[in-house]
Amino acid sequence: MRVFLGVLSLLGIIITSQCMTQEEIEYFTGLHRECGITDDVTDRAMAGNFPEDQQFKERLFCVSKKVGMQDEDGLLLVKEVEDQMRRNVPDEEKVNQILSTCMVQLDTPEETAYRAMKCIHKIKTS
Repeated sequence: MRVFLGVLSLLGIIITSQCMTQEEIEYFTGLHRECGITDDVTDRAMAGNFPEDQQFKERLFCVSKKVGMQDEDGLLLVKEVEDQMRRNVPDEEKVNQILSTCMVQLDTPEETAYRAMKCIHKIKTS
């Protein structure tokens, strides 16, 4: 469940949700801080305003590695993400859409993390 919650926490989607225990909230808040993602940046991303700068992309990659969405080399761990999503997201159509549309390996690990998170946000809010 850590990958799934981590992906959502990356977007700040459920950081205060009842879906997470206090321990999980503290864990993911700590990851954000450790990777340099501020509350302001999280708030903007939740609103769909993803900064285009390289520093933000590097910070997303940092969190993405820590939650197990990407490995140290930046490769997407699609099977792990899929397993977690299928166990935790009841909307099969959205899961399939996220997996087929968002889990795409790009030229750099940072761009991969950035585009995946932006894509997941778009699908989640549609």
